[in-house]
Amino acid sequence: MIIFGGLFLLQNLGYLSFHFGNLWRLWPLFLIYWGFSSLLKQKDGNANPVLYLVQIVILAILVYFVVKPKDKPKNPHNGFEWQFENEEEIEQGDTGAMRQHDFEVPKEGVEKASLAIDFGAGSLVMGETTEQLVLVDASTNFGNYSFEHKVKNKEAEIELAHNSKKVTFKNGEFENDLNISLHPEVRWTLDIETGASDCVLDLSKQQVEKLNLSGGASKMDVKMGLPMGKSVVNIETGASKVVLAIPAGAVTRLITETGLTDKSIEGLTKQKDGTYLSAGFSENAANRFEITISAGMASIEVKTY
Repeated sequence: MIIFGGLFLLQNLGYLSFHFGNLWRLWPLFLIYWGFSSLLKQKDGNANPVLYLVQIVILAILVYFVVKPKDKPKNPHNGFEWQFENEEEIEQGDTGAMRQHDFEVPKEGVEKASLAIDFGAGSLVMGETTEQLVLVDASTNFGNYSFEHKVKNKEAEIELAHNSKKVTFKNGEFENDLNISLHPEVRWTLDIETGASDCVLDLSKQQVEKLNLSGGASKMDVKMGLPMGKSVVNIETGASKVVLAIPAGAVTRLITETGLTDKSIEGLTKQKDGTYLSAGFSENAANRFEITISAGMASIEVKTY
């Protein structure tokens, strides 16, 4: 507590920058410490000296990754159109100056697209439709957004990332809101990685062939539309609350890989092997969901609508 109190003081004085997204990604360290505490517990109730060494190592890892800045994102792809907001150091007051970032890609005959999002802390909302291929509306008082895309043979590859390197706050709070609209007639592959965030993904109007969603300490609210062929949904999370809604009657197989979780599964029947299946499930179904949820300490709710 003394060490972290000192770090927060240095941050408030402007001598240090914290990267909270890195902290939330290290939540498994607490499980490791819990495991060592159980293994090294002495019968007389006293703490094992080895446990103190474990505490020092874990604390050193936490401090290093919280203080260590992220690397500046680079464009490794040839042929991409690249947009990047110039990086700068920002000192915020109580109000914090909000900056607007707008990106868009015209549809222009695109039939299939992939969208990769690297998003740290904040609020991520996806659900509105647009006549463009993709429309991005972001507002933040820290960091920068980078955006790149490539279109070839009626297929598009799009990447969006938020970079918060060299950001310093003084007596202020961060705000980071990202809103994304997608064209409803394009077949989408979505790969979303978040940190400490609140994600609301209403994909009921979009054609989603694959969704990969990973996050640390997050709240994830996901609503899927009808499956497109074999629609794959992979959700991986740490200490989070996950709510997944799927259409009633959709052919579905759900696999859960969980630790300390509270699960509520509606509309699916648990099988002897631990999987959950919809009524009349068949691997030969032309349109079906294949869903996998991996979670550490989480609350998981799967429901139909």
